[in-house]
Amino acid sequence: VVRAQIEKGGRKCARPLDEVWLYIREHENGRLKCSFSNAPADIAQAELDRAATMRWPIEQCFNECKGFLGMGDYESRSWNAWHLHMTLVIIAHFFTMRLRHRFKTGQPILTMPMTQSLINASLKNSASCIKSALNLVRYHLKRNYTAYCSHRKTKIEKLKARNQLQQQDLNILHSCLAL
Repeated sequence: VVRAQIEKGGRKCARPLDEVWLYIREHENGRLKCSFSNAPADIAQAELDRAATMRWPIEQCFNECKGFLGMGDYESRSWNAWHLHMTLVIIAHFFTMRLRHRFKTGQPILTMPMTQSLINASLKNSASCIKSALNLVRYHLKRNYTAYCSHRKTKIEKLKARNQLQQQDLNILHSCLAL
């Protein structure tokens, strides 16, 4: 992270010769991502890191709203109708997120399709539908956790092979993952 000046002909959001942060981030696969930030010069690097990594959760939120809650399905003709539609989508997302966190008891958070199947089963008001939906959700949680452990174990082995992990790091990872 370095301070830089944008010369004339730079981005429209910054005035010529404004000082900005040039934020360069290297991903695990070696790819570099660069971005500019107009944050104040005295901002803590931890705060700049937090702001730079907030993009993924926001994109995930929009993808869930578009894919499962109808954010992209509006057919309104007025500004007020569009705002009403977006408000209802946001409320629906808030409800599903609360439901997902409520069912998170020592297990990974429910995905949006899992939450959707639980809501649909409860709306049918049938005990058999609810029971089958819960069984399906339990199956998916178990399958996802198994995949997570497998991928994590593979990643640890790759890092170990490249000598990027010290023995104390390995001990911490193994104790956290209970391998």
